[in-house]
Amino acid sequence: MKKKRKLPRFKDLTPEEYQKVMEGLKGEIDYLKNENEQLQNELSDLSARKAFLNEIDEQNERLLRGKNLL
Repeated sequence: MKKKRKLPRFKDLTPEEYQKVMEGLKGEIDYLKNENEQLQNELSDLSARKAFLNEIDEQNERLLRGKNLL
């Protein structure tokens, strides 16, 4: 299991340290948003491919039934 990082308590930080922590968190949030967008795009592409392949399977099945091979 992944070990959680311990963040310093905000009340113990100097203003400069607090600013660095917040900038780091904003950067991590931006990274995760981009990663999520890429994964959503991949999922969309895969869903479209699956629908296309399902349609081909259905067409093949109809052709085989028409030729009494199934």
